[in-house]
Amino acid sequence: MYQDIIDGLVLPFGAEDVQGFFTKNNAFYIQLKTGEVFKAFDLVEDLRKSEFVQICKMIADKLLNI
Repeated sequence: MYQDIIDGLVLPFGAEDVQGFFTKNNAFYIQLKTGEVFKAFDLVEDLRKSEFVQICKMIADKLLNI
């Protein structure tokens, strides 16, 4: 479900800039090492831990161009 959303993401930074990932208020965010927060997309449902981890992996792969 989220693969299409992640495929369409335009990420204006590289993997080396990312501090981590988190969700808040029904959205998925990427925390940058500079302290900036990038809202990646809105969530359509609550995520299970395994879904959150899978989304993080998909974004990491995209950032690393794997």
